[in-house]
Amino acid sequence: SMADTVENSKKLAEECLNKKKFAEAKKLYSRCLTGIHANDSYFMFGLAKAEFGLNNFAETKAILDNLIELNPDFKNAVSTLVSIFRRMKPLLCRYRKNLKFFKYYNVN
Repeated sequence: SMADTVENSKKLAEECLNKKKFAEAKKLYSRCLTGIHANDSYFMFGLAKAEFGLNNFAETKAILDNLIELNPDFKNAVSTLVSIFRRMKPLLCRYRKNLKFFKYYNVN
């Protein structure tokens, strides 16, 4: 069934994230974000983490913006991700394009 397929993809995507197989996780989360799950905050957050792992910071930000707009209650998870960004900031600041990201989320 479709529900089983989504559940399987979800488990696989989580495994991919844990193993840092971000491109695979991205594909799986994107596949989940259809039909009744099109705005699913869990899958959107997973996709954001996959994009972040791929250093696609603009995409990460776009997904998070969309996520907060569609699911305002999900801000806790987003703040978790922002704290991850904050911890990684010394590494990321080598990339000029990320500075805008940090400014946007007021990450100091």
